[in-house]
Amino acid sequence: MVPDLSWLEVITRLQIRLRRKVPVEVAWVVGDFEAIERSAISRLDNALPHAPAGSDVGIGLPRLVAV
Repeated sequence: MVPDLSWLEVITRLQIRLRRKVPVEVAWVVGDFEAIERSAISRLDNALPHAPAGSDVGIGLPRLVAV
């Protein structure tokens, strides 16, 4: 990945598709919003340099069933 490029520039240049996988129903997440956001950004920052051109990079939220 070329430094100093935005995510949009990188994914456009390399034709990478960002995919999200979240449950259809509303997901309630309890926690520090900024920390959750930093975690998601960190995962994408780590994934993009290793993604081959034309690949999919995804992030998701598994559906957990309360018992």
